[in-house]
Amino acid sequence: MRKRTIAAIAPIATLAGLSARDLMQKDHALRRNFPIVARLRYFLESIGPELRQYIVSSNDAERPFSRDQRRWGVRLREEGEQLLRLRHRQRHGKLRLSHHQAADLR
Repeated sequence: MRKRTIAAIAPIATLAGLSARDLMQKDHALRRNFPIVARLRYFLESIGPELRQYIVSSNDAERPFSRDQRRWGVRLREEGEQLLRLRHRQRHGKLRLSHHQAADLR
């Protein structure tokens, strides 16, 4: 009976721990608001290419944007936010850059 109790509590404790961690982080709003559903989504997104290979379609067949275009847009947005933070820190004197690094931000 004790092994069954531990076997039943372990997955629940794991999900509770992951949920608590996701609720505390500040990077992903989806993980903060819907911790378990977001983890499931990110897992399915990571194995998506393998599933589409056998089930649905290629990365270029989606509308209005293909998965490759969407992935590119998300990456561009994230990198753009980092670049804006660097520019803000540079303009307000909180960041010291060399001449070459400052030229890259212009």
